Amino acid sequence: TTRFNAYLVDLKLELNRAMATIHSRSGGTPPQVIVTGYYDLFPSKACEAIPEVTTTELQWLRNRNAALNRAISGTVAKYSFAKYAPVSFKGHELCTTDSWVQDNTAPMPFHPTATGQQKIADAVMKYYKTPQVSQPTASSQSSSTSSYRERALDIYQRLRR
Repeated sequence: TTRFNAYLVDLKLELNRAMATIHSRSGGTPPQVIVTGYYDLFPSKACEAIPEVTTTELQWLRNRNAALNRAISGTVAKYSFAKYAPVSFKGHELCTTDSWVQDNTAPMPFHPTATGQQKIADAVMKYYKTPQVSQPTASSQSSSTSSYRERALDIYQRLRR
């Protein structure tokens, strides 16, 4: 528990550092940032895919996952340009009949299946807002293109610093 709590402190520091870097490198106009939580990997009781893990241990792991998600969402909430996208696999955890998690015999054990990956993308898309881009008029097309290139180059150069 002490080690896990230390990990959470480190995670919050690193996430704060990343958000501050995004903000400072964007010249005060940060992009939209969406940070996902971790999906519910473990079932609520012991199952055949992981027979060596008891129900008590599974509950301990589920509690740690919930604490991890609280740490991420709490940190992200401090930044107006960032949104936390919770990811839930409830009812589709490991050992369920319609699991979105690969079991320990799969090539990528405990990673999301294709359906699970789609559900993560769906969670992100709930929070994604399409940037509004004004359509240039014919007379402003050439100056608009030029200013767009200049702005893109400026942003690129600032991010490289």
